Amino acid sequence: MKPLTIFICLLVQIITAQNTTHDVFFETDKYHISEAEKQKLIRFISTIDTSQTTAISIFG
Repeated sequence: MKPLTIFICLLVQIITAQNTTHDVFFETDKYHISEAEKQKLIRFISTIDTSQTTAISIFG
């Protein structure tokens, strides 16, 4: 019974520790995003669970 309890605890930790990512694409040598990419980004941000969000990183 003890191994089953440990397995369930580890499984719960793995499931809850997943990272969500979203890519936004820019035109070459431009810093403005297209309307389509802007809408995708807004949709992604609206689905984020802010109580679980620890960081948002932007690379470019």
